[in-house]
Amino acid sequence: MSATPRTPSIASQVSRRRFLRDLGIATGCVATGATLLGCEVSEVKVSGGGDVTELAFNVTDAKFVDLKAVGKMVAVNVGGAKLLLIRTTQAEVIALSRICPHAACDLSPDGVGTWKVASSTLHCGCHNSEFKPDGKYVADSVNGGGKVGDLDSYPVTFDAAAGTGIVDLVGAV
Repeated sequence: MSATPRTPSIASQVSRRRFLRDLGIATGCVATGATLLGCEVSEVKVSGGGDVTELAFNVTDAKFVDLKAVGKMVAVNVGGAKLLLIRTTQAEVIALSRICPHAACDLSPDGVGTWKVASSTLHCGCHNSEFKPDGKYVADSVNGGGKVGDLDSYPVTFDAAAGTGIVDLVGAV
């Protein structure tokens, strides 16, 4: 009696896909010395087409522990997006593109970005541009106040009591 080949269930295929993707990311991180910004990946939700649609985070995870404090930022690479998560208040975390549209400077904490708590703006050290929490460009001193461009903003659902949140990677504005 011959055995009929068994087709893996959809759940095991997704798990295998996630495992292989995460293994590839981890291997890339190790190969590059694991010092690259946003090298760690947290829990992600993948669509049926294999696209990453959400990033779940917890401020107790090593990668996101800085988000316990207001004014702190964390750089994340996920689903092809280079994001900056910022704890703007006790009750809010925002997610913005972390690449400045002026000169492609990295706004991560290890790059040229600074969150200014007093003015609630993201400051780019490359050319002194300022961006609002919704990613809208405010002003800069180098370009004479000329329009530089806005940062993409991603919707975030954040439960401050639990310290957990979800970034919607599909709903960028």
